[in-house]
Amino acid sequence: MSTNPEKAVSYVLSKYVTEYMDKDVLILDMDTETREAATMLRNYERDDIIVVDKEKIPVGIVTDEDILSKVSDVTVYAEATTLQEIMSKPLITISSKSTLQDALHKMRDNNVRKLP
Repeated sequence: MSTNPEKAVSYVLSKYVTEYMDKDVLILDMDTETREAATMLRNYERDDIIVVDKEKIPVGIVTDEDILSKVSDVTVYAEATTLQEIMSKPLITISSKSTLQDALHKMRDNNVRKLP
């Protein structure tokens, strides 16, 4: 790799997302209680969960920040809230053949922090 910072950045951004993506993800049904999801995030030291419907099709994502911001209100209880109620949808994804630069543009354009 070059010692020129611009070339180094260009080199990294041209890499495929598969080289950097996390292949070990948490997947839960959309009817899962938020409390259970929060426990799993803590136990597995993760910060996001892919939410699937009854046919196991990915339909949304829930992050640790979603749980903190959407369930922290005293009128909303984690035991009574499901992932379906707090998930971000539609699920914005990226192809494994995409580059890191493609991923950055997609994240910026869709105002998301994660791309499954």
